[in-house]
Amino acid sequence: MVDVLLAQEEDEYGLVFQGNLEITVNDDYKFTMGYTGGYQFIIDGNTVSTVNKRSSIGREEAVVTLSAGTHEFQLIN
Repeated sequence: MVDVLLAQEEDEYGLVFQGNLEITVNDDYKFTMGYTGGYQFIIDGNTVSTVNKRSSIGREEAVVTLSAGTHEFQLIN
């Protein structure tokens, strides 16, 4: 789980989480993002999901087909 509460701020912050996903089986994977204000979720340099609404709260889901192996991700909030 990635949590923006690490910022210890309610407004006016920016966070970038990045790392690797270790996928063992070729399959479709569902990612769920809860947000306030927006985010961008990127896997292997490709934007999977993005929301940019100044005063919004919501939840988005994205399904991505991933092959077995290592995949780089970024979650920008």
